[in-house]
Amino acid sequence: MRRNVRDRVAALAPFLTFDKDPYIVVGDDGRLSWVMDGFTSSDSYPYSSHYILDGDSINYMRTA
Repeated sequence: MRRNVRDRVAALAPFLTFDKDPYIVVGDDGRLSWVMDGFTSSDSYPYSSHYILDGDSINYMRTA
């Protein structure tokens, strides 16, 4: 079992890049839910400069 939120999300969507800080939100019904912002990224977007993120070179990022 994966009890850690980061481990669960990485196993479910390994193709996304995630923000390092998950946070809790309260739903309309009063239940607590973890939210973790995820992004699609690429290293082959034309006419853009590269950036190093967690050891990977990327040049495009978009909210998923």
